[in-house]
Amino acid sequence: MGTLGTRLELAPPRDPEYPPRDPEYKGMVERNNGFFETSFLPGHRFESPADFNTQISSWLTEHSNRRNARAIGRCPSDLLAADVAAMAALPTVPPRVGIHERRRLARDYCVPVAGNDYSVHPAAIGRFVDITATLDLYGVTFTPHNVILLGPPGVGKAHLAIALGIKATHNSYPVLFDTATGWATRLTKAHATGRLQHELKRLRRYRLLIVDEIGYLPFDSDTANLFFQLIASRYEQGSILITSNMPFGRWGKVFADEIVAAALIDRLVHHAEVITITGDSYRTKNRRDLAKHNQ
Repeated sequence: MGTLGTRLELAPPRDPEYPPRDPEYKGMVERNNGFFETSFLPGHRFESPADFNTQISSWLTEHSNRRNARAIGRCPSDLLAADVAAMAALPTVPPRVGIHERRRLARDYCVPVAGNDYSVHPAAIGRFVDITATLDLYGVTFTPHNVILLGPPGVGKAHLAIALGIKATHNSYPVLFDTATGWATRLTKAHATGRLQHELKRLRRYRLLIVDEIGYLPFDSDTANLFFQLIASRYEQGSILITSNMPFGRWGKVFADEIVAAALIDRLVHHAEVITITGDSYRTKNRRDLAKHNQ
């Protein structure tokens, strides 16, 4: 239309088709209802939508946003400038450099990174390995570590175990939690149905198993042997987190066999953080404080 030199007459102000709208426009307007019709449109003529956009942009900058708004006592553009000036600068975020991923090692026990093949010890074949590569360092880790929390009842061992399990899931590690009694029931059922080896293989899919409350109830020799098979199948294959109210010296009574307990402990502590928690029971302390408060 602009190339023909014709001039456009506006439709009545209430026609919803006018004025034409530019979806890319991000200007700020003092009021919405009736503002164009009463302040901008009267006396304006437009040769094309582009001409309309030019005029409205100029008008918003030079006239509309320079007026004082009664609601805020200032003109919107000045208030916007003050708000922007008061904003704190975002901290600079260093670019992410390097690779951190987890994958199962193939039979060729080579890990390809950025077109290069890195050899890994053949003992890691079939295992999940953690690969870390930066500009200066390359490493593959596949030896899992265990955590053993020892201490009297009520000092927070289970809370810590659950917190560590949740943290592991946040890092995309599959986790399975149960009490020692629950694990005994699971293993006994699998053994009775002839599926123990299948169950142990299935449990190796989990990066972390949490066994809570070892020592609260003793196990018979058959259950102790099942626990030993669970620990042996996880040895250097996956991590175990155990909480117990019994020191290692008394695990022989828990598992009904000193030899089985010693072999089990030997595999657990080989790659493990053993943490002993001391102190009074939080449950007893809270009850004592409540009793004092009610006196």
